[in-house]
Amino acid sequence: MNYALISKYRQQIMGAAVLWIAFLHAGMWFSFPLLQGFKMSGHGGVDIFLFLSAFGLYYSYQKGHTGWEFLKRRLVRIIPVFIPVAIARIIYYHYDFTSGWMLLSTLGFWFLQDRNMWFISAILVFYLVSPPYLKHFKNGNEEKLTLMMMGVGVLAFAVFHDKTQMVFAARVPVYFLGFLAGKYAMEQREVKYPWLCYLSIITGFFLLWISYRYDVYESLLWGKGMFFYPNILIAWPLSLVLAKIFSLAEAKGLSLSNTIFGFLGRISLEFYLLHEMCIRFFSGRIHIPASLSYHGIVLNLIIIGLTCIIAWIYHEIIQRVMRRWLS
Repeated sequence: MNYALISKYRQQIMGAAVLWIAFLHAGMWFSFPLLQGFKMSGHGGVDIFLFLSAFGLYYSYQKGHTGWEFLKRRLVRIIPVFIPVAIARIIYYHYDFTSGWMLLSTLGFWFLQDRNMWFISAILVFYLVSPPYLKHFKNGNEEKLTLMMMGVGVLAFAVFHDKTQMVFAARVPVYFLGFLAGKYAMEQREVKYPWLCYLSIITGFFLLWISYRYDVYESLLWGKGMFFYPNILIAWPLSLVLAKIFSLAEAKGLSLSNTIFGFLGRISLEFYLLHEMCIRFFSGRIHIPASLSYHGIVLNLIIIGLTCIIAWIYHEIIQRVMRRWLS
């Protein structure tokens, strides 16, 4: 198993991650414990997003995209997608002027305890600190700097303990691990001990299960960050395992599955931003007979499909507008 597989199947992994997040947000319930556990741990999909973002940024930086060019490429991908959705959200949810402005400026998450669309607020901060970090991420300092940033994530826990911003602080280690994984991939390194990947994933999910099982008041899950910190053990190895699965699927001629997940990965940002509003809009307008509802599974699968269509149309519109504007 080679780290470069993550690069080859990065889009497919992102597709799997956004589907995982969609299951978390969806109002459905599985009677099979493993599937319900998969749904409830869907916040791990965001960790994979952040991990793969840093992974891709390392490649970009090594190709000479530094400084303002580095940031511009990131902002051109994020901001044109975010602003129209944010405006639609402000109108749809009837935000007052102050709350609307704070959401649109991405400052709401930091100052108003508003977690809506927090991912954009977080990723912009990560993008801002990435160029100076990558400037020193070389000459044998890579592992030391990664350990340092993992320590920063732990210290951030002390600052954001029991606060909304913990959802950002807990993701700091995962994001900066992505740079190290990108370095290993560019060097075509092999995974020396694949069994450690599986052990790390199992340990992470076991910690999540213990937390869900015994923390009925969520003081451990939320107050102590156990919703998020186990994903430090999960995001990197799970990305490797998913890449290996997509590689095996391609080798077996199962190209359709890779195409579907690749499509989801291509529209993952749009899907992520639109899915919650689609749930609210379509849930009261699509009526499924009780005998066919299956704990809301059918309805939410339909909504996921509709969100895919809307996200794809939105993605294509934004891409065409940006190509014309930048040409």
